[in-house]
Amino acid sequence: MRRLSLLALLALGCTPPIVSPPARSIPLEAPRAIGRGSSSLQVEGGFSGEVFGPSVFHAGLRGRYGLHDDLDLTYEGNAFAVTNPAPDGEDGVEPEPVPHRGVYSARLGLKYALSPHFALAVGLGGGMSAGGGFFSPDVGVIAGYDNPHVVPFVGARVFLSQPIAPRELRLPDGDGAVFGEPDLTLGFGVTTGIRVPFGEYYDHDDRRAAMLVGLGINYLADANGSSTIERTDAVLVGFQVGLEFLL
Repeated sequence: MRRLSLLALLALGCTPPIVSPPARSIPLEAPRAIGRGSSSLQVEGGFSGEVFGPSVFHAGLRGRYGLHDDLDLTYEGNAFAVTNPAPDGEDGVEPEPVPHRGVYSARLGLKYALSPHFALAVGLGGGMSAGGGFFSPDVGVIAGYDNPHVVPFVGARVFLSQPIAPRELRLPDGDGAVFGEPDLTLGFGVTTGIRVPFGEYYDHDDRRAAMLVGLGINYLADANGSSTIERTDAVLVGFQVGLEFLL
């Protein structure tokens, strides 16, 4: 039986790869920690996609709290929505029903700043989609040049997405339909962008609100392979914008 995932199946174009959704899209994070006892809230949104493949809108809300001067607790919720149009039915034939196109996730993590310019990050995430639940841990690094004006940064992470109680989906595929369910996925993501502080200083450590803009690539691959589908990986390229406010 074909084993197909929700995130890529809804491309409704060429033969879809086998991927299960990650918990994050394009996280915009500079390496510096927020500081003991301080907290912030960040809102993000953007788009990712493949040529002749899925087009995905993603949005998220991320908070962080300073457990120590160099250690942040992070918590976030994300939503993904496939935006490709559904196929029209042929004359006199009703189109195949398309499953719910949303993916919803939450993540809890830690960011440890080894210096103002380099940090390590780990997290545990998971969520739900029409294909069932999934569990997605990740680990990564963040580097940047911290300064009061424009902070360039780059981040890289590896992750997996393990389906939990996957559901079989009926999805349109050309003149017919295919049946499948999410499969174990391995992947990595790379993000680069800038953080631009603005407004009044929050405290003596020169913390301020900030605007963030970045580009990202997420590569996802079926860990088990498939003899029935040519493509077993996906490369989603996109952009993200965000605003962080100190609380």
